[in-house]
Amino acid sequence: MKQAIVITSIFPPTDAVRKFARQKDWRLIVVGDRKTPIDWACDSVRYLSPDDQEASDYAISSRLPWNHYARKMIGYLMAAADGAALLAESDDDNLPEKDWQFPALAG
Repeated sequence: MKQAIVITSIFPPTDAVRKFARQKDWRLIVVGDRKTPIDWACDSVRYLSPDDQEASDYAISSRLPWNHYARKMIGYLMAAADGAALLAESDDDNLPEKDWQFPALAG
């Protein structure tokens, strides 16, 4: 099963982002904003720049405010389009502790 974590960020990759990117069996999508550094990049992360969001086929992109948490919606849509059956979300400052993982999907 495909699983995705969606985060918004206006900062360069944080320790939390790097740790989420290493979560086994999860794909990390980071949704940028107009305040996000233009050269944002992190290994194993799908980064959605403002240009990527505006170029998407999602009409909602033009209706969501910039510099707002709501931009995360684009990440949810792209994760679902990529086949993610389970979506999780967090923040770029929520550092996962050692041995931390998302709860297992009930059977």
